[in-house]
Amino acid sequence: MASVPETVAPMAAEGFPLTAVPASAGQGAGRKPEAMPMSTVHHIYLSPHLDDAVLSCGATIAQQVAGGESVKVVTIFAGCPPLQSLSPYAAQMHRRWGDESDPVGKRRREDEAACRILGAVPIHLDYLDAPCRTDPADGGFLYTSDEYLFAGRIHSADFGLVDDLATDIARRWGNDHEVLFYAPLGVGGHVDHQIVREAAFKLQRRGFSLRFYEDFPYVEDGHALVGALARPDGYAWMAELRWAQEQHVAVKCEAIACYRSQMPNLFGDTEAMARRVRAYMTLVGGERYAERFWTGKPCSSPK
Repeated sequence: MASVPETVAPMAAEGFPLTAVPASAGQGAGRKPEAMPMSTVHHIYLSPHLDDAVLSCGATIAQQVAGGESVKVVTIFAGCPPLQSLSPYAAQMHRRWGDESDPVGKRRREDEAACRILGAVPIHLDYLDAPCRTDPADGGFLYTSDEYLFAGRIHSADFGLVDDLATDIARRWGNDHEVLFYAPLGVGGHVDHQIVREAAFKLQRRGFSLRFYEDFPYVEDGHALVGALARPDGYAWMAELRWAQEQHVAVKCEAIACYRSQMPNLFGDTEAMARRVRAYMTLVGGERYAERFWTGKPCSSPK
């Protein structure tokens, strides 16, 4: 992820239909969680990278687990590239993570630790991160700078990846009729987020239930959120607030702190991270903690 400044933009979702989901019963601040009946719904969070779902949805995940619900965090681009043939851009990115000998392994271990704290099951797929992908036609790297990575445009060589990913996810979980998928809204323009978003739309067209989450910390820029919602893809959006209790916000911050390789670039330190997480959740909830999700309904038949 690129560095994100410590700013919180004004609320940028006015004018969209809104519903609210209360925090789980028995989960009030300062109270011991009560035993909850097991839910038949299986929540599957599609995370482009080894931190995105926890950054964006950690409090909701914690509440779902506390309520006895099944939660999996599926990281898509968690494959290990050949380290001897990285682009300069990818090599620089790995150096920032602090372990050039096993950069993806380090991040996988961080994600496993974060999911342990939340109580979710981590699943790591082997698709390569955008800076490590090449064009089959000529072997050239597809994304060689932040400018290309965050341009909001999928390289033509990656078009097939969208279809492959949707098919792969449907194959893995297509027989589960109680599954609810969560996918990134694509705020911020990162190409891997765009690919997962487009694959999620394909899943929705196949009949799967779907919610989109706001990509934190990119969503701190309200203009980026408006841009993600205003794309000309023929969808009308409805917002849903999910209230969070203090204990689950604290667990979310504890889980995010596991991503030590990303902390300096994203937030600076854990104190700034916790401050920004709480600030944005309060901004979304209107003086209460909340995470916001979106449902996209096609306005017309997809082409």
